[in-house]
Amino acid sequence: MPSRALHQVLGPSALTRREAAAKPLAGSARPGRLLRPALELGDVTKVFGLDSGQRVTAIDRLSLTIEPREFVCVVGPSGHGKSTLVNLIAGFTPPTSGSIICQGQPVTGPGPDRGVVFQADTLLM
Repeated sequence: MPSRALHQVLGPSALTRREAAAKPLAGSARPGRLLRPALELGDVTKVFGLDSGQRVTAIDRLSLTIEPREFVCVVGPSGHGKSTLVNLIAGFTPPTSGSIICQGQPVTGPGPDRGVVFQADTLLM
């Protein structure tokens, strides 16, 4: 399944949620302020319906936590859910099921807290 390959590429987060909650935010004005994940995906699934009536599962139960200041790169062959994942995080398309939380807020659509650079420069032509 594409999402399993994607999950293997992404791997589990270096910190669990419990460890992240116990880690104080560096440079915080308030001592003891807790660091929250920058991005959390919880059991995210995205299924597309084709005109033929078939259903294609692009991402299947993906869970991922990205901590603040953590850099993540998603790589893989064509058709394995990379662009779908970016579109879900950007809020361009909703997940079929699961949750996406960005800086403590549910992703329900595009927002100023996230940006996307498209693969093609068609907007500049």
